[in-house]
Amino acid sequence: MQYSKWLPVLFSTFVLTLFCNGSFAQTEIKLIKKIDEVYDMVEADNLGSVFAIRKGVVQKYSSSGEPVIKNSEKLLGEVSRLDATNPLKMLIFFQGLSQVSYVDNQLARRGDIINLDRLGYAQTSAVCTSYNNGFWLFDQFTFQLVRVDDRLNETNKTPNLRQLLGVVINPVKLIETSKWLYLLDKENGVYVFDLYGTYYKRIPITGITDFDIENNQLYYLKDDHIHRFDVKSLNDQTFEVPVSEIHRFSVHGTRINLVTNQALYIFELRL
Repeated sequence: MQYSKWLPVLFSTFVLTLFCNGSFAQTEIKLIKKIDEVYDMVEADNLGSVFAIRKGVVQKYSSSGEPVIKNSEKLLGEVSRLDATNPLKMLIFFQGLSQVSYVDNQLARRGDIINLDRLGYAQTSAVCTSYNNGFWLFDQFTFQLVRVDDRLNETNKTPNLRQLLGVVINPVKLIETSKWLYLLDKENGVYVFDLYGTYYKRIPITGITDFDIENNQLYYLKDDHIHRFDVKSLNDQTFEVPVSEIHRFSVHGTRINLVTNQALYIFELRL
């Protein structure tokens, strides 16, 4: 798909065909902003702000795509994950140094840096925000999901998931939302746990490297198409977006933010 093919329509609202189990519906997608910067990943908070990450730098944009403030944590290495679930206390995970940092909505650091090695988690591969200022981590050494509270004490832990599920788990991303914890494994799909760490089910969507959850809808990226999977009805909808080479995205409300090899795009969806 060539960018030039879509150039006449990128700056206006247009209608795309949405496929849902063989039926057809209409959706509108409107470009809010194209930002000609190259980023590794993108996240959004519930206030509409957009956070674009490149190596150890986090750039905050307004909901309209205007730059607000930049934070550089280069001394901690590359950012592996920014979780903006709580916009006043956002979690940043640095897998290379096995550390977690918190920042406020102006990207100023809050509190001390948490060294996961010193807590006894020497091979942490994924981290996400949890309720009451806690966080979840996946310990690759023990194959366990562990919840840690704001005082850095363990509150919940799963059994060894390799033994429980019969497969080797390699989490790409963790998300806690709506009283559920979602774990994405590229080879095996999305695993769902309750907030006590009890295994609930597997959603067999494989071959994906990024996903997001919004109002019981699981959004995922595959072959330059955005899919919207309803975790209750199991309906899987697919729609095209007018850009290619997408490698990361985030969803909040009606906004979808896409990172390609050339730019960051902010779109509004009207389903």
